[in-house]
Amino acid sequence: MLFQPFPNAFGIDISDLSIKVVQLRGGSMFGKKKEYELVTARSMALPPGLIENGELKQPTAVLKYIRRVLDGNGSSVKPIKSPWAVASLPESQSFLKVLTIQKPADDILEDDVVFVAQKHIPFEPDTYYLDWQVLATHANAVDKTSVLVATISKTVADTYTTLLEEAGLGVVALDTETLANTRAMMLATDVTKQETIAFLDLGADRSSVTVLEKGVIRYSINLVFSGEQLTNHLMQKLKIPYEEAEREKRIVGVAYAKGEKGKEKKQKAIWSENMKAVEELAVEVERALHYYYSHFDKTSKVTRIVMSGGAAQMKGLGSVLEEQLKVPVTLGDPWTHVRKATDLECYRQGCAYFSTALGLSIRALESPL
Repeated sequence: MLFQPFPNAFGIDISDLSIKVVQLRGGSMFGKKKEYELVTARSMALPPGLIENGELKQPTAVLKYIRRVLDGNGSSVKPIKSPWAVASLPESQSFLKVLTIQKPADDILEDDVVFVAQKHIPFEPDTYYLDWQVLATHANAVDKTSVLVATISKTVADTYTTLLEEAGLGVVALDTETLANTRAMMLATDVTKQETIAFLDLGADRSSVTVLEKGVIRYSINLVFSGEQLTNHLMQKLKIPYEEAEREKRIVGVAYAKGEKGKEKKQKAIWSENMKAVEELAVEVERALHYYYSHFDKTSKVTRIVMSGGAAQMKGLGSVLEEQLKVPVTLGDPWTHVRKATDLECYRQGCAYFSTALGLSIRALESPL
């Protein structure tokens, strides 16, 4: 952008169990590749119960954590001085859908979108915010247009906005987790205009699958699977501490190999429980893709699945899903367009861990309004 009305704006991703912040600079062209420079990427875990299913249960406590993330540690992690932020909205409290409107794209007004959306949106009129963008005019009917509609409860959005303003931030924009994550993963993934691809975002507190056809979101749905859910299951089933369950979930994963002598029985039990959860995840994804194929016009087969999110780091996960779904599955790296990111500690936490915050930061730079 030649003029940036919100200098040094950054992305802040607030979920049930963590706060993640990414701040970028630049957007320079290096050959045919656009690259950003990473200013900072940081995160902080939230205790369970402060936010539940996207609802702020203890906003005063969450505010303290936001301020701590922004202030840094006074030495190696410097404070973020910019007052401008693009923030995420909880996926569980938002609604994303592709709708068809019986009008040419140039003739569509917001009233047209609201009229059609009210038939599909699970909120009462005047109780939600609505945003929309034209995706494409139907090739065989110029008077039919696909429109991507995103909505969020006014109560939820206003609560998050107030919280961030109390932290001293000006909220430039609010974005759903799906849109932010997809923005980051599209930048990092060489999506051709001919293929259909699915992004599988596996987070600590929620997961989703989003289908892109020719670079355009066609379908998105939340899944039951979550990393935290599996960790808690391992704790209860195997009677082990939370930290051990979280560590072994990723290290053992679903790529079982004989472990250290004396620990093999426990590791095999962890592998078994992980495998059950992943097989259930595969069924969820398969069901979501089947719905897409059967409920959308002229769909193309998904040619590959790209994973993101902290729970996607589980060892062997891609191979098992690929075998179950009969579609190539890879772990995406949203940092491929960010210079020197691999030198930083945040990258070593897992390249896909910050994907949503990174997508928010890209919007803060490129199209904040």
